Amino acid sequence: MSMLIGILVGVMIAFILFWIFYSTRILVFAYVPKTAITCRSSQYFNNPENAIREGGAKVENILHVDDRGRLVYTRPPKEVCMPGSNQSIILPYSEYCEFEDVNGEVYEAKNTSFSSPEYVTEDGITIFSRPFCQPQYNSGGLELISGKPLVKWDAY
Repeated sequence: MSMLIGILVGVMIAFILFWIFYSTRILVFAYVPKTAITCRSSQYFNNPENAIREGGAKVENILHVDDRGRLVYTRPPKEVCMPGSNQSIILPYSEYCEFEDVNGEVYEAKNTSFSSPEYVTEDGITIFSRPFCQPQYNSGGLELISGKPLVKWDAY
């Protein structure tokens, strides 16, 4: 019985020493930061493709369309660190846009390269747009009246 009491007292002393050393950051805890490390700009994925491919991020967690119809990308950190207050980036040219013509027909088009105003439909029609998928002109003779970004991104 006295051995059990001795073990319990020893564990309690070890716990108290551990707590004192950790809270004062001495001995083995000297290099443990007192606050969480804030992420630097190089510690974020700067475009959605890398965040999805390399970081395993899900599209619905990093992309959304705001109330003004703009695609917003929230940069996830690459490493374990505390993200800064605002990591949202407005993407003027999304990877996918949905365009509508005067007859109500909808065309989904994919961006030809990152942040390019050129989109191509599955039928091969090239559509040039202003930022946020506002159609400018196209190669198919379509009378496009509106467009909107889609919350969709491919990881190559």
